[in-house]
Amino acid sequence: MKESDNGMIKTVLIVVGGVAVAAGAAVAGYAIYKKLAQAKAEELELQRAKEEFAANAAAFSGLYEPLYKMSKSGSKFRAGIIGDWSVRTENLENAEHYCGVWKEKLKEASSWDQEQGLAVVKELLDFVWDAGVCRDDTETVIVDGSTYKKYGTIDGELIEAGSEARVKSAFWFIEDKIVEKGVIGII
Repeated sequence: MKESDNGMIKTVLIVVGGVAVAAGAAVAGYAIYKKLAQAKAEELELQRAKEEFAANAAAFSGLYEPLYKMSKSGSKFRAGIIGDWSVRTENLENAEHYCGVWKEKLKEASSWDQEQGLAVVKELLDFVWDAGVCRDDTETVIVDGSTYKKYGTIDGELIEAGSEARVKSAFWFIEDKIVEKGVIGII
């Protein structure tokens, strides 16, 4: 083989190698682009789900505090609460994204063990908070004209204005709208 042939082969190999590296980089770049596009689409889907949930938050009234209490360390998983949440999810209208995220996740709650159940409860509660639903953490209140917008009493007995009352169950709200009343009692 001539020296010029060796030089030509080296040049061809360098060009072919460069093309292979460029092609590999293009494929890797495309894969990264696809992953980022997918992640952005999932993030957008989740954001829409949160917005739809926030618009329908009152549909889950009566389940927030039990969900919260169940999420606490040492609590027992109760499938009925998730089952009720699941039924209410299925009955929602105009919440396609929310239902798309949660409908399947909540199915078969009655077959979950303690660990699986509490993991889903905590995930759901994090979603609720991320959607803007809040739990009031007040322990006592002085009863006034607005108290009964946020609380009821266990026995239905009204507590006199100006009296102090113990919060037995917190109220839940989103912005300025109460989505679940709490419960107060006489101290």
